Amino acid sequence: TQVSADMRTVGENLRQLARGCDRLVIWTDCDREGEYIGWEIAQECSKGNPRLVVQRARYSVVRRNELMAALHQAGPLDLRQVSAVQVRIELDLRTGASLTRLQSLRIKPEITTRGNAAGSNSGPLSYGSCQFPTLGFVVEQYLRAVAFVPQPFWYLEALTASGVTLQWARGRLFDRVVCLACYALTWQQASHARLVRLHTRPTQRRKPLPLRTVEFQKHASRLLRLSPKALMEGAERLYRAGFISYPRTETDQFDPKLDLRSLVERQRADGRWGAYAAGLLDRPGAFQSPRLGPHNDKAHPPIHPTKALLPGDETSDVDRRIYEYIARRFLACCSEDARGEETQVEATVGQENEGEGFRAKGIRVLQRNYLE
Repeated sequence: TQVSADMRTVGENLRQLARGCDRLVIWTDCDREGEYIGWEIAQECSKGNPRLVVQRARYSVVRRNELMAALHQAGPLDLRQVSAVQVRIELDLRTGASLTRLQSLRIKPEITTRGNAAGSNSGPLSYGSCQFPTLGFVVEQYLRAVAFVPQPFWYLEALTASGVTLQWARGRLFDRVVCLACYALTWQQASHARLVRLHTRPTQRRKPLPLRTVEFQKHASRLLRLSPKALMEGAERLYRAGFISYPRTETDQFDPKLDLRSLVERQRADGRWGAYAAGLLDRPGAFQSPRLGPHNDKAHPPIHPTKALLPGDETSDVDRRIYEYIARRFLACCSEDARGEETQVEATVGQENEGEGFRAKGIRVLQRNYLE
Protein backbone atom coordinates (compact mmCIF):
# COMPACT_ATOMS: atom_id res chain seq x y z
CA THR A 1 0.00 0.00 0.00
CA GLN A 2 1.35 3.42 -0.94
CA VAL A 3 0.21 7.02 -1.19
CA SER A 4 -0.73 7.90 -4.78
CA ALA A 5 1.27 10.59 -6.54
CA ASP A 6 -1.54 13.16 -6.51
CA MET A 7 -2.00 12.73 -2.73
CA ARG A 8 1.63 12.97 -1.58
CA THR A 9 1.30 16.63 -0.65
CA VAL A 10 -1.77 15.77 1.44
CA GLY A 11 0.19 13.02 3.20
CA GLU A 12 3.06 15.39 3.90
CA ASN A 13 0.62 17.99 5.26
CA LEU A 14 -0.85 15.41 7.67
CA ARG A 15 2.60 14.34 8.88
CA GLN A 16 3.66 17.94 9.51
CA LEU A 17 0.47 18.81 11.41
CA ALA A 18 0.75 15.65 13.51
CA ARG A 19 4.15 16.73 14.85
CA GLY A 20 2.55 19.53 16.85
CA CYS A 21 -0.41 17.53 18.17
CA ASP A 22 -1.05 15.11 21.05
CA ARG A 23 -4.33 13.60 19.84
CA LEU A 24 -5.87 12.67 16.48
CA VAL A 25 -9.67 12.28 16.25
CA ILE A 26 -11.01 10.47 13.18
CA TRP A 27 -14.25 11.96 11.81
CA THR A 28 -14.70 9.91 8.63
CA ASP A 29 -18.08 8.32 7.77
CA CYS A 30 -19.24 5.91 10.47
CA ASP A 31 -19.27 2.77 8.37
CA ARG A 32 -16.80 0.01 7.55
CA GLU A 33 -15.18 1.91 4.69
CA GLY A 34 -14.88 5.02 6.86
CA GLU A 35 -13.18 2.97 9.57
CA TYR A 36 -10.54 1.80 7.07
CA ILE A 37 -9.99 5.31 5.67
CA GLY A 38 -9.57 6.59 9.23
CA TRP A 39 -6.97 3.90 9.86
CA GLU A 40 -5.08 5.00 6.71
CA ILE A 41 -5.11 8.60 7.98
CA ALA A 42 -3.85 7.46 11.38
CA GLN A 43 -1.05 5.47 9.75
CA GLU A 44 0.14 8.52 7.83
CA CYS A 45 -0.09 10.87 10.82
CA SER A 46 1.79 8.41 13.03
CA LYS A 47 4.77 8.68 10.69
CA GLY A 48 5.03 12.33 11.73
CA ASN A 49 4.35 11.64 15.43
CA PRO A 50 4.61 8.02 16.69
CA ARG A 51 3.31 9.10 20.13
CA LEU A 52 0.04 10.41 18.71
CA VAL A 53 -3.09 9.19 20.53
CA VAL A 54 -5.66 8.09 17.92
CA GLN A 55 -9.39 8.19 18.71
CA ARG A 56 -12.53 7.60 16.66
CA ALA A 57 -15.64 9.83 16.76
CA ARG A 58 -18.88 8.05 15.85
CA TYR A 59 -21.91 10.09 14.76
CA SER A 60 -24.77 10.03 12.26
CA VAL A 61 -26.04 13.61 12.26
CA VAL A 62 -24.12 16.84 11.67
CA ARG A 63 -25.60 18.70 14.62
CA ARG A 64 -23.77 20.37 17.49
CA ASN A 65 -25.19 18.14 20.25
CA GLU A 66 -24.37 14.93 18.37
CA LEU A 67 -20.90 16.12 17.39
CA MET A 68 -20.03 17.20 20.93
CA ALA A 69 -21.28 13.88 22.30
CA ALA A 70 -19.23 12.01 19.68
CA LEU A 71 -16.13 13.98 20.66
CA HIS A 72 -16.54 13.30 24.39
CA GLN A 73 -17.24 9.60 23.78
CA ALA A 74 -14.50 9.04 21.21
CA GLY A 75 -12.89 5.60 21.46
CA PRO A 76 -10.36 3.48 19.58
CA LEU A 77 -10.66 2.50 15.93
CA ASP A 78 -12.37 -0.84 15.33
CA LEU A 79 -9.51 -2.86 13.85
CA ARG A 80 -11.87 -5.74 13.02
CA GLN A 81 -13.71 -3.52 10.55
CA VAL A 82 -10.36 -2.30 9.20
CA SER A 83 -9.24 -5.90 8.64
CA ALA A 84 -12.53 -6.76 6.95
CA VAL A 85 -12.04 -3.96 4.41
CA GLN A 86 -8.40 -4.94 3.84
CA VAL A 87 -9.49 -8.49 3.03
CA ARG A 88 -12.25 -7.23 0.71
CA ILE A 89 -9.78 -4.96 -1.13
CA GLU A 90 -7.31 -7.78 -1.63
CA LEU A 91 -10.00 -10.23 -2.77
CA ASP A 92 -11.39 -7.68 -5.24
CA LEU A 93 -7.90 -7.06 -6.60
CA ARG A 94 -6.92 -10.73 -6.88
CA THR A 95 -10.18 -11.95 -8.41
CA GLY A 96 -10.53 -8.88 -10.63
CA ALA A 97 -7.00 -9.08 -12.02
CA SER A 98 -7.01 -12.84 -12.63
CA LEU A 99 -10.55 -13.19 -14.03
CA THR A 100 -10.25 -10.05 -16.18
CA ARG A 101 -7.12 -11.56 -17.72
CA LEU A 102 -8.84 -14.94 -18.18
CA GLN A 103 -11.91 -13.41 -19.87
CA SER A 104 -9.83 -11.16 -22.08
CA LEU A 105 -7.60 -14.02 -23.30
CA ARG A 106 -10.22 -16.77 -23.64
CA ILE A 107 -13.56 -15.11 -24.42
CA LYS A 108 -12.63 -11.94 -26.30
CA PRO A 109 -11.00 -13.72 -29.31
CA GLU A 110 -14.19 -15.76 -29.75
CA ILE A 111 -16.33 -12.61 -29.70
CA THR A 112 -14.02 -10.99 -32.26
CA THR A 113 -14.20 -14.07 -34.48
CA ARG A 114 -17.99 -13.94 -34.50
CA GLY A 115 -17.83 -10.37 -35.76
CA ASN A 116 -19.50 -8.90 -32.71
CA ALA A 117 -18.94 -5.15 -32.45
CA ALA A 118 -18.01 -5.53 -28.79
CA GLY A 119 -15.02 -7.63 -29.79
CA SER A 120 -13.48 -4.76 -31.72
CA ASN A 121 -13.01 -2.78 -28.50
CA SER A 122 -9.33 -2.70 -27.59
CA GLY A 123 -10.01 -2.71 -23.83
CA PRO A 124 -10.16 -5.84 -21.64
CA LEU A 125 -13.31 -7.71 -20.64
CA SER A 126 -13.26 -6.65 -17.00
CA TYR A 127 -14.54 -8.62 -14.02
CA GLY A 128 -15.61 -7.07 -10.72
CA SER A 129 -17.10 -8.62 -7.60
CA CYS A 130 -20.06 -6.21 -7.81
CA GLN A 131 -20.47 -5.70 -11.54
CA PHE A 132 -20.46 -9.41 -12.42
CA PRO A 133 -23.42 -10.46 -10.21
CA THR A 134 -25.26 -7.33 -11.33
CA LEU A 135 -24.67 -8.29 -14.95
CA GLY A 136 -26.03 -11.73 -14.05
CA PHE A 137 -29.29 -10.18 -12.80
CA VAL A 138 -29.65 -8.18 -16.02
CA VAL A 139 -29.00 -11.23 -18.22
CA GLU A 140 -31.40 -13.37 -16.17
CA GLN A 141 -34.18 -10.83 -16.59
CA TYR A 142 -33.40 -10.50 -20.32
CA LEU A 143 -33.56 -14.27 -20.85
CA ARG A 144 -36.84 -14.42 -18.92
CA ALA A 145 -38.30 -11.76 -21.22
CA VAL A 146 -37.01 -13.50 -24.36
CA ALA A 147 -38.40 -16.88 -23.25
CA PHE A 148 -41.85 -15.47 -22.46
CA VAL A 149 -44.52 -16.69 -24.89
CA PRO A 150 -47.63 -14.44 -24.85
CA GLN A 151 -51.01 -16.13 -25.03
CA PRO A 152 -54.30 -14.36 -25.79
CA PHE A 153 -57.03 -14.73 -23.20
CA TRP A 154 -60.65 -13.65 -22.77
CA TYR A 155 -62.84 -12.73 -19.83
CA LEU A 156 -66.25 -11.26 -18.98
CA GLU A 157 -67.11 -8.14 -17.02
CA ALA A 158 -70.47 -7.07 -15.61
CA LEU A 159 -71.29 -3.37 -15.42
CA THR A 160 -74.14 -2.41 -13.12
CA ALA A 161 -76.57 0.42 -13.76
CA SER A 162 -74.87 2.37 -10.96
CA GLY A 163 -71.53 2.13 -12.76
CA VAL A 164 -69.87 -0.57 -10.63
CA THR A 165 -67.74 -3.08 -12.57
CA LEU A 166 -67.81 -6.68 -11.34
CA GLN A 167 -65.01 -9.08 -12.24
CA TRP A 168 -65.69 -12.58 -13.55
CA ALA A 169 -65.27 -15.30 -10.91
CA ARG A 170 -63.57 -17.56 -13.48
CA GLY A 171 -60.84 -14.96 -13.96
CA ARG A 172 -59.77 -15.57 -17.55
CA LEU A 173 -60.05 -18.27 -20.20
CA PHE A 174 -57.57 -19.14 -22.93
CA ASP A 175 -60.29 -20.63 -25.14
CA ARG A 176 -62.23 -17.97 -27.02
CA VAL A 177 -65.08 -20.28 -28.06
CA VAL A 178 -65.77 -21.33 -24.46
CA CYS A 179 -65.68 -17.70 -23.34
CA LEU A 180 -68.13 -16.73 -26.10
CA ALA A 181 -70.43 -19.56 -25.00
CA CYS A 182 -70.40 -18.28 -21.42
CA TYR A 183 -71.07 -14.79 -22.73
CA ALA A 184 -74.00 -15.92 -24.86
CA LEU A 185 -75.62 -17.90 -22.05
CA THR A 186 -75.17 -15.03 -19.62
CA TRP A 187 -76.36 -12.35 -22.06
CA GLN A 188 -79.61 -14.22 -22.74
CA GLN A 189 -80.52 -14.08 -19.04
CA ALA A 190 -78.76 -10.84 -18.06
CA SER A 191 -81.80 -8.70 -17.31
CA HIS A 192 -80.68 -8.62 -13.68
CA ALA A 193 -78.08 -10.04 -11.31
CA ARG A 194 -78.79 -11.73 -8.01
CA LEU A 195 -76.78 -10.59 -5.00
CA VAL A 196 -75.54 -13.65 -3.12
CA ARG A 197 -73.08 -12.10 -0.65
CA LEU A 198 -72.36 -8.68 0.80
CA HIS A 199 -69.63 -8.42 3.41
CA THR A 200 -68.11 -5.34 5.03
CA ARG A 201 -65.17 -5.41 7.41
CA PRO A 202 -62.79 -2.85 8.90
CA THR A 203 -59.37 -2.61 7.25
CA GLN A 204 -56.20 -0.58 7.56
CA ARG A 205 -53.21 0.37 5.49
CA ARG A 206 -50.02 0.28 7.50
CA LYS A 207 -47.76 3.30 7.58
CA PRO A 208 -44.34 2.95 5.91
CA LEU A 209 -41.24 1.67 7.64
CA PRO A 210 -38.43 4.08 8.56
CA LEU A 211 -36.33 4.91 5.51
CA ARG A 212 -33.16 3.04 4.62
CA THR A 213 -30.92 3.68 1.63
CA VAL A 214 -32.21 0.92 -0.68
CA GLU A 215 -35.86 1.92 -0.16
CA PHE A 216 -34.95 5.59 -0.53
CA GLN A 217 -33.34 4.95 -3.92
CA LYS A 218 -36.19 2.72 -5.13
CA HIS A 219 -39.14 4.90 -4.17
CA ALA A 220 -37.69 8.41 -4.38
CA SER A 221 -36.21 7.79 -7.84
CA ARG A 222 -39.65 6.74 -9.10
CA LEU A 223 -41.54 9.58 -7.39
CA LEU A 224 -39.02 12.35 -8.07
CA ARG A 225 -37.87 11.01 -11.46
CA LEU A 226 -34.22 11.25 -10.47
CA SER A 227 -31.49 8.67 -10.93
CA PRO A 228 -30.33 6.84 -7.77
CA LYS A 229 -26.92 8.49 -8.27
CA ALA A 230 -28.44 11.99 -8.32
CA LEU A 231 -30.52 11.11 -5.25
CA MET A 232 -27.49 10.05 -3.24
CA GLU A 233 -25.48 13.08 -4.33
CA GLY A 234 -28.31 15.37 -3.19
CA ALA A 235 -28.72 13.47 0.07
CA GLU A 236 -24.97 13.79 0.74
CA ARG A 237 -25.20 17.56 0.25
CA LEU A 238 -28.17 17.77 2.63
CA TYR A 239 -26.29 15.64 5.18
CA ARG A 240 -23.17 17.81 5.05
CA ALA A 241 -25.34 20.91 5.50
CA GLY A 242 -26.92 19.34 8.60
CA PHE A 243 -30.47 18.95 7.24
CA ILE A 244 -30.71 15.13 7.29
CA SER A 245 -29.02 12.19 8.99
CA TYR A 246 -26.35 10.05 7.32
CA PRO A 247 -27.96 8.84 4.06
CA ARG A 248 -26.14 5.49 3.75
CA THR A 249 -27.80 3.12 6.17
CA GLU A 250 -29.26 -0.37 6.16
CA THR A 251 -31.36 0.27 9.27
CA ASP A 252 -35.14 0.63 9.33
CA GLN A 253 -35.48 0.71 13.12
CA PHE A 254 -35.27 3.87 15.21
CA ASP A 255 -33.41 3.56 18.49
CA PRO A 256 -35.96 3.83 21.36
CA LYS A 257 -33.63 6.37 23.00
CA LEU A 258 -33.87 8.79 20.05
CA ASP A 259 -36.16 11.74 20.83
CA LEU A 260 -38.40 11.60 17.77
CA ARG A 261 -40.84 14.18 19.14
CA SER A 262 -38.13 16.84 19.11
CA LEU A 263 -37.44 16.00 15.45
CA VAL A 264 -41.13 16.36 14.62
CA GLU A 265 -41.17 19.65 16.57
CA ARG A 266 -38.54 21.07 14.18
CA GLN A 267 -40.90 20.50 11.24
CA ARG A 268 -43.48 22.94 12.64
CA ALA A 269 -41.60 25.74 10.87
CA ASP A 270 -42.32 24.39 7.38
CA GLY A 271 -45.12 26.15 5.55
CA ARG A 272 -46.38 23.02 3.79
CA TRP A 273 -46.44 20.24 6.38
CA GLY A 274 -45.81 22.29 9.53
CA ALA A 275 -49.49 22.17 10.50
CA TYR A 276 -49.50 18.39 10.15
CA ALA A 277 -46.37 18.11 12.32
CA ALA A 278 -48.01 20.34 14.92
CA GLY A 279 -51.11 18.11 14.87
CA LEU A 280 -48.99 15.04 15.55
CA LEU A 281 -47.72 16.62 18.76
CA ASP A 282 -50.82 18.52 19.87
CA ARG A 283 -53.60 15.96 19.26
CA PRO A 284 -53.73 13.20 21.88
CA GLY A 285 -52.72 9.87 20.36
CA ALA A 286 -51.77 11.33 16.97
CA PHE A 287 -48.07 10.67 17.42
CA GLN A 288 -47.28 6.96 17.15
CA SER A 289 -43.88 5.29 17.46
CA PRO A 290 -42.53 4.16 14.07
CA ARG A 291 -42.73 0.50 13.10
CA LEU A 292 -39.68 -1.69 13.65
CA GLY A 293 -38.33 -3.02 10.38
CA PRO A 294 -36.29 -6.22 9.98
CA HIS A 295 -32.95 -4.50 9.21
CA ASN A 296 -30.43 -2.99 11.61
CA ASP A 297 -26.77 -2.44 10.67
CA LYS A 298 -25.96 -1.22 14.22
CA ALA A 299 -24.20 1.80 12.68
CA HIS A 300 -26.67 4.50 11.61
CA PRO A 301 -30.33 5.34 12.23
CA PRO A 302 -32.85 5.42 9.36
CA ILE A 303 -32.70 8.47 7.10
CA HIS A 304 -34.62 11.34 8.70
CA PRO A 305 -34.66 15.16 8.77
CA THR A 306 -32.63 16.77 11.54
CA LYS A 307 -33.82 20.35 11.13
CA ALA A 308 -36.28 22.34 9.02
CA LEU A 309 -35.27 23.45 5.52
CA LEU A 310 -36.54 27.04 5.34
CA PRO A 311 -37.15 29.15 2.21
CA GLY A 312 -34.08 31.29 2.90
CA ASP A 313 -31.65 28.37 3.11
CA GLU A 314 -29.29 28.08 0.16
CA THR A 315 -30.23 24.79 -1.45
CA SER A 316 -30.95 23.70 -5.02
CA ASP A 317 -34.47 22.79 -6.18
CA VAL A 318 -33.40 19.15 -6.56
CA ASP A 319 -32.10 19.01 -2.99
CA ARG A 320 -35.32 20.62 -1.73
CA ARG A 321 -37.39 17.93 -3.47
CA ILE A 322 -35.22 15.22 -1.93
CA TYR A 323 -35.56 16.82 1.50
CA GLU A 324 -39.34 17.07 1.06
CA TYR A 325 -39.60 13.34 0.37
CA ILE A 326 -37.47 12.48 3.42
CA ALA A 327 -39.42 14.84 5.69
CA ARG A 328 -42.84 13.61 4.54
CA ARG A 329 -41.74 9.99 4.87
CA PHE A 330 -40.50 10.65 8.42
CA LEU A 331 -43.76 12.32 9.48
CA ALA A 332 -45.70 9.41 7.98
CA CYS A 333 -43.60 6.98 10.05
CA CYS A 334 -44.65 8.83 13.21
CA SER A 335 -48.36 8.83 12.33
CA GLU A 336 -51.23 6.40 12.73
CA ASP A 337 -52.11 3.75 10.16
CA ALA A 338 -54.79 4.71 7.64
CA ARG A 339 -58.16 3.19 8.50
CA GLY A 340 -61.18 2.33 6.41
CA GLU A 341 -63.71 -0.36 5.57
CA GLU A 342 -63.62 -2.95 2.81
CA THR A 343 -66.80 -4.14 1.13
CA GLN A 344 -66.95 -7.36 -0.91
CA VAL A 345 -69.87 -8.11 -3.22
CA GLU A 346 -70.65 -11.41 -4.95
CA ALA A 347 -73.41 -11.82 -7.52
CA THR A 348 -74.60 -14.32 -10.12
CA VAL A 349 -76.05 -13.65 -13.55
CA GLY A 350 -78.22 -16.34 -15.13
CA GLN A 351 -79.99 -19.35 -13.77
CA GLU A 352 -79.69 -20.07 -10.07
CA ASN A 353 -77.41 -23.09 -10.35
CA GLU A 354 -75.88 -22.44 -13.77
CA GLY A 355 -75.27 -18.71 -13.79
CA GLU A 356 -71.90 -17.01 -13.98
CA GLY A 357 -70.43 -15.57 -10.81
CA PHE A 358 -69.11 -12.02 -10.56
CA ARG A 359 -67.51 -10.18 -7.68
CA ALA A 360 -66.28 -6.71 -6.75
CA LYS A 361 -64.31 -5.24 -3.88
CA GLY A 362 -63.99 -1.65 -2.76
CA ILE A 363 -62.38 0.30 0.07
CA ARG A 364 -63.71 3.43 1.71
CA VAL A 365 -61.16 5.52 3.61
CA LEU A 366 -62.44 6.65 6.99
CA GLN A 367 -59.26 8.11 8.52
CA ARG A 368 -56.40 9.09 6.22
CA ASN A 369 -53.89 9.61 9.04
CA TYR A 370 -50.39 9.01 7.57
CA LEU A 371 -51.77 9.28 4.00
CA GLU A 372 -52.11 13.02 4.61
